[in-house]
Amino acid sequence: MKKLCFCLLATISISAYASLGESSENVNNDARNLSSWVSNSETTNKYVIKSINTGDTQIKEYINPTTDKVFAIRWAGKRIPNMKVLLGQYFDEFMNTKGSSRGLTSGSSVNTDLISNYGGVPGHFFGQVILTKDLPQDLTIGDLK
Repeated sequence: MKKLCFCLLATISISAYASLGESSENVNNDARNLSSWVSNSETTNKYVIKSINTGDTQIKEYINPTTDKVFAIRWAGKRIPNMKVLLGQYFDEFMNTKGSSRGLTSGSSVNTDLISNYGGVPGHFFGQVILTKDLPQDLTIGDLK
């Protein structure tokens, strides 16, 4: 069921973004080359958030300032982002991870490198994927806002 759902998610593209684990430079490049834009950039003492707005979906990419890599992605909006683009090299790993919980409208999974939570109903989708190995030092998942 999870594979079917996310194969469908992967084919519904609203734009392309920097992939998980890639350099923060890709956030701006992808937004500039497509019909989305970086709407906000926020810096905390442990990470940087770049928000990408597609008009109907908000995507936040969390960047480790030490490594300059995207370590987490969150989304919310009317459409599901292209998961293959968002997760890049981690997409197959994500697809092959058995979920720890799944429902008709939500799911979650945890493996060595990735933690994911996602869900929604038509017109309102949300989720997050976190690359734990690239978390900034002394940051816990609960610290993300």
